[in-house]
Amino acid sequence: NSVLGGGIYMKNTSNDLSVVLENSSVSFNTATSDGGGVFCVGGDARLFVFEDSFIGANSAENGGGIYAESGCTVYMSSGVDVHTSSEFRGIMYNNVSGNGGGIYAYEANIQINAAFHGSPSIILLSDSDSPATIAKNTAGNHGGGIYAINGSSIKVKDVLIEGNSAGNNGGGIYLASDLTALFTQLSGYGCWNEGACLEISNNKAASG
Repeated sequence: NSVLGGGIYMKNTSNDLSVVLENSSVSFNTATSDGGGVFCVGGDARLFVFEDSFIGANSAENGGGIYAESGCTVYMSSGVDVHTSSEFRGIMYNNVSGNGGGIYAYEANIQINAAFHGSPSIILLSDSDSPATIAKNTAGNHGGGIYAINGSSIKVKDVLIEGNSAGNNGGGIYLASDLTALFTQLSGYGCWNEGACLEISNNKAASG
């Protein structure tokens, strides 16, 4: 247990800071404040969640899986089709009492694309057999899957956002306050589900 970053705490103050999760698990961690799984803050701080990585079953007040703030950039491609598989990959089963069960973004850059692979020095694109996944996360207030506010940038491609819940608004996604959001299907590469490369389904919000 910790106050910030139950599993991983990242704070960049001067030089580049990169953390790469590749076929890794950040799970069953607790933060009494923000970032149950990962807390990431500062410009040029970069978190990569690639291959079969799992950020899950973490808990916090805000940002159960990932809390990203003040210029932190998150690149994520890990996931699984939860309709057909019981494997644990992606951002799943995190829980917060406040906002952002899966991801909390405040003045942060979030890029989720199942085609991502590579390294911090070069990110490549390729066909994807599985979606990037944000599923089964819970928020007591807003944003069961993703909560993004205040100048954040959200780019989502070839993603499954499934079965998240919020006690107030935005079961799957909550967006507010001067941000940029782009939700598109993957173009130029094969995706996990040709019928719906981007799927936001079966999420629940108590208020809206």
